[in-house]
Amino acid sequence: MKCKLNIHASGIFSKYIFGIKNAVLHKAGSYYLNIVDSKTDPNMFDCVLDQTLEIYDYKEVYCEHLGNYSKFNPIEDSPNLPKYSKIINKFKLKKKLLNKVEYYQNKFNIDENTVGVHIRLTDMNIYHGSDYGIVSFEDFKSHLKPNVKYFVASDNYESLKKLKELFGDNVNYVDDLIRAEFENDDTTLMFLNNPVVFKNKQFWFESFLEMILLSKCNSLICRTSDLSNVAVIYSKTIKKIIRL
Repeated sequence: MKCKLNIHASGIFSKYIFGIKNAVLHKAGSYYLNIVDSKTDPNMFDCVLDQTLEIYDYKEVYCEHLGNYSKFNPIEDSPNLPKYSKIINKFKLKKKLLNKVEYYQNKFNIDENTVGVHIRLTDMNIYHGSDYGIVSFEDFKSHLKPNVKYFVASDNYESLKKLKELFGDNVNYVDDLIRAEFENDDTTLMFLNNPVVFKNKQFWFESFLEMILLSKCNSLICRTSDLSNVAVIYSKTIKKIIRL
C-alpha cells in the first residue's frame, strides 16, 4: 500500500528529510510526499519527484519532528543513515532532473577526484548563528587547496565569484540559478518567505540539482544544512566530510 506523508516544515530540504525520516517509521510499498503548509500549495514535491496519489488506496500519516542533524550530531554518524539511504530508493526523482544531473556531472567531470563544497551563508548566519556558530567565506576558504577539483553549491553569487578568482577553472558550479547576490543577504525574506520564489518550480528543481551533484563527489565540505544532510543520504561516493 502507498503511504501519504503529510509534511509541515520550513525549507525545501527540511521538508524532504522530514519525509525521509518518517518513511523509515511507516513501512509502505511506495510513498507520496505531500506538503500541508500554505507556503507550498500546490505540492511542490510534484516538481521533482515522480509520484502520483491514487484516490483511495493509501494510508495517511502526519509527519512528526524526529530531531535535527547538525555538526554536533552529524548524520554520517547516525545508525539510521543506512535506513535513510535505503528508503530513498522509493522516492523516484523525475527523469528531467536525472538527465540534468547527468549533463552537469559529465560537463564538470564530477568523479572520485572531486571535492564538493556547499557554501551556505546568508540566512544561516542571520537566524542560526547562535545555534551553530557564525561561518564566513574565509572559514570555507581555509579548507580549500590549489590544484584540487571542486564542485560548489552555494546560496549566493558573491562566494562563487571569489572562488573563481582564487582557483579559476578548478571551481565549477551551475550558473544562472536562483541565488542571493551577496553573502549577507537575508534569503529567508528573499526566498523562503516569498511565495513568488518558494512556489517557483524552477527553484525546487535547481535545489535538488545541486544536492544530487554534491552527492556525486568524493568528499564534502559543508556547514549545518539539510541540503548537505540529504546529499550524504543520497551519496554512494562521499568518503570524507568536513563540517564547519
